[in-house]
Amino acid sequence: MRNEYFCLIKQSSGDSGANVKRLELETEAKIHHLKTEAARISHDVVHMLLKHVTTQQNRKRKVELEEHLVEISNLLTGMQEEMQRLTWAMDKDNGKFAVVGGAENDKEGRAKKKK
Repeated sequence: MRNEYFCLIKQSSGDSGANVKRLELETEAKIHHLKTEAARISHDVVHMLLKHVTTQQNRKRKVELEEHLVEISNLLTGMQEEMQRLTWAMDKDNGKFAVVGGAENDKEGRAKKKK
């Protein structure tokens, strides 16, 4: 440790112009190293950011799609119920298709209609 201290004193004493030049060279070398490292990792950083943004967008789209699927499922359930209610059967009296289950097509409904 003592040797390092004397080495620093030796480097800092003497020609101040030489010290300034040495510091400028060291600073330029460090700046060059930082620029090189930044250029090297910038692609990775951009890729990570794009991946993050895409993931967030996909999560949002997934939620929206799930909401639409629930709506579609509810509509399909309603349509199935409506189709069950409106099942078609052959009307024996006139040979035409008629809706089964409605008041018009049950025996009482037809009897009222004929009167």
